[in-house]
Amino acid sequence: MHAWIEGDPRDVVDAELVEIGYNPFMGPTFTIRPGFVPVYVAQLVVPEVDGRVWATL
Repeated sequence: MHAWIEGDPRDVVDAELVEIGYNPFMGPTFTIRPGFVPVYVAQLVVPEVDGRVWATL
C-alpha cells in the first residue's frame, strides 16, 4: 500500500468538494485532479465505490 486516508466516518456531507487522487508516479502525496497539486491535509475526504475520492481542503 502506497497511501491511505485516516479519520472518522460521517453520514452527511455538506461541503464544496474537489476531486483528489493518488498516483505514485506523479509524487508521494495525494493530489488535486486535474493538475496534480499536492494535498497534505484535508478537512473532509469522501471515497466513492467507483474509486474516485473527493475532499474539502
